[in-house]
Amino acid sequence: MLSRYYHIISKNRNVIKPIYLKKRDKHDKIRPKHGKKHEF
Repeated sequence: MLSRYYHIISKNRNVIKPIYLKKRDKHDKIRPKHGKKHEF
């Protein structure tokens, strides 16, 4: 659910962002709201 949410937002903002978020999502799965959501 969160992955899709970030992916959609990233796609609207940038094309490189989604890949970065996708890779980061695996590491920051426990706290994906830390810094990620505020980065946009």
